[in-house]
Amino acid sequence: MITKWSAKIEDKQHIVEVRYGSRVIVDLVAMEAGELLVDDRLVERWDSSIWGPPKEICFQIGNKKAVLRRRGILHQNLELLVPGLKVTRIK
Repeated sequence: MITKWSAKIEDKQHIVEVRYGSRVIVDLVAMEAGELLVDDRLVERWDSSIWGPPKEICFQIGNKKAVLRRRGILHQNLELLVPGLKVTRIK
């Protein structure tokens, strides 16, 4: 699964992308390893877990602090938070 967001910081458009996969194991959904990229640069990578992506990942977009947060367990809803900025989900 791929989820993307766009954020404009100091007149520059940044793309944040999360890539991870899923598979079924003995009637439980386990999320495979994944990665977080900013402008096509790897920021964070995680291993496979039954809980999916980490609950929260703190990182930088340009000179701004950002947080990727997982809401819930069942549907793996992800949100990107950048204080003081509007973030647009692309995909």
